[in-house]
Amino acid sequence: MPVQGYPGDVRLFIDWGQTVARSGPGAFYQPGYFVDYPPAYLWILGLLATLFQGETLRLVVKAASIPADVALALSFAALLWHRAGPGRAALASSLWMLAPGAVIAGPYWGQIDAIGTLLMLGALVFASQRRTILAGALGGLASVTKFQFGLGLFVVGALLVLFWPLV
Repeated sequence: MPVQGYPGDVRLFIDWGQTVARSGPGAFYQPGYFVDYPPAYLWILGLLATLFQGETLRLVVKAASIPADVALALSFAALLWHRAGPGRAALASSLWMLAPGAVIAGPYWGQIDAIGTLLMLGALVFASQRRTILAGALGGLASVTKFQFGLGLFVVGALLVLFWPLV
């Protein structure tokens, strides 16, 4: 969205991306340089800053969550299609895509919560299927995308402990 959104975060994301693009991810975390994000999203920002600049970079940073939002909508449809039917699956997808939180947090404010949500959803689905390596990998990747998703690892761990067959 071309609106300003939450300018403080968007400016930080652009600066972080340009710093990663200029100095590389290994030299990014420096004393006195404010960073409150783990490395996974910084790699994405570095790639975006390498490919784009100026207003295009600002718009791309704000739009970074859109592919994850679409993937979440498709995931909800896939998860519900056989359990609840095609109509309810389509309704769930539509509700996600039209949810004010998804629109405001992502394209309006420039936040990337949808990326972590997609990764955590995958972790939960794989944990429910007892596919521990995939569940752990996706949960771990979610937590290095945004620290708040580290809490989801407790849920993944609980699922794996509760539903793991006692042998």
